[in-house]
Amino acid sequence: MSTGSNKDTTHNGFPDYLSYQCERLIPVAKMLLSFSVAYLLCFAFLDYFKHPEYIRPVVLLRALAALPLLLLLSLMSRAKNHHKLPKYFLPLGLLSFGFFLVLNLLIPEKKYIVIIVPVFYLLVIIAMAPLLKTTDLVVTFLLGVACYYGAAVFYIPDFEYIKQVFPHMTAIVLFTLITVIKIKQYAEENYQLAKNLHWQSEHDELTGVYNRAGIFNWIKNQQLFTGKSFEPISLVMLDFDHFKNINDKYGHAVGDEVIKQGAQLLGDAMGSQSVVARFGGEEFLLILQEGSEANNLELAHGLLQQFRQLNIAPEIKVSVSMGFVNHRMRFSFEQSLKAADDCMYQAKSLGRDQLVTSQA
Repeated sequence: MSTGSNKDTTHNGFPDYLSYQCERLIPVAKMLLSFSVAYLLCFAFLDYFKHPEYIRPVVLLRALAALPLLLLLSLMSRAKNHHKLPKYFLPLGLLSFGFFLVLNLLIPEKKYIVIIVPVFYLLVIIAMAPLLKTTDLVVTFLLGVACYYGAAVFYIPDFEYIKQVFPHMTAIVLFTLITVIKIKQYAEENYQLAKNLHWQSEHDELTGVYNRAGIFNWIKNQQLFTGKSFEPISLVMLDFDHFKNINDKYGHAVGDEVIKQGAQLLGDAMGSQSVVARFGGEEFLLILQEGSEANNLELAHGLLQQFRQLNIAPEIKVSVSMGFVNHRMRFSFEQSLKAADDCMYQAKSLGRDQLVTSQA
């Protein structure tokens, strides 16, 4: 029986961690990557006029640096590929960084501006941090710093310049790494909080089953009552008899226990495709999908008998009134729900502790 206690995408429409973060992060990352690609390719025209003697290797290196970023943009553009991003994002970014670094070291006049090379990549990593594993981040940063310093030592002859500038860049990189790890931590905590709040918004606090809003969202996500499914579906409206008297005589704590044990009874009796919701107060809505209309009705009759045997306390007799209707495709969900509700009130008017059926 689906009570809605399972908080995954299939059961209540809340996205998994990767989908949740991709929805929020990818627009920013795509903007940064697009700007980086435009920068890499467009500046080739400036290099043509400023450094014509290097134009062939410059164009090649700019294209090689842009290619991994274009591949990332392609992955980001298709939702079905988003699961690949945590695996390929850092390696492709590091590859692009390497080509861009070589590009700036190739031209003598640019050797002293290599300090700005990591900036583009750090910004994109910050934007996508929640998707990345901490170990992958640390390894990538170490490799990037190694390449960066290795290139500086071998290609920049002015050691005093390196001593003055590169320690500051190292501090920036380390600060960025710490920031990225904290961003990832906060993103995970925020996701769990959002997931819990979403779950709470759709579930009854006392029983843990769906509430009114939750059952409507479940129906929407399952695409029930849309005419797309031919599986037999039955609706049951259930109301505890004389519940106010139980509250008044024995107290609200006992009344709450009746509701909790009743919800547990319903959950234990129903199959995995059926669902229960606390519709309001002492009323519950059951959507039964037990394989056939006969099975649905048999289960409803069985529930009636089980409630008669519900043992809260020796002096407390529990019973329920139930309205049962088999949904028909020519009717809407709202019409079938009203028919089940009418049957429930008819059961009450006939003396309670019984089930009244109707063919919707």
